[in-house]
Amino acid sequence: MHVVEITHDGSVVRTYPLCGENQNIEWLPGLLIQSPEAPVLEVGEHFTEFIQRIQKKTIGNESDSKLYWVSPFNVSQMEFCSSTRIMPLKG
Repeated sequence: MHVVEITHDGSVVRTYPLCGENQNIEWLPGLLIQSPEAPVLEVGEHFTEFIQRIQKKTIGNESDSKLYWVSPFNVSQMEFCSSTRIMPLKG
């Protein structure tokens, strides 16, 4: 697990391994995606296809990225649910 620090507009400041919990940590169910542009989930797209597609857009462009929350997400199957939404996170 990692901690992701974001600004009020959702820009990623830094990420680091979680070493201990403090009062400012917010636990979110689902998945977090760091991306310079809002990721869009295409109809019927599987998670592996989604990741391959968005990685092509983000590699080398990580300096000005924002954080997006994917929920609900089936972590045990590493797959989207029929009601999955991708939402920007704000600090």
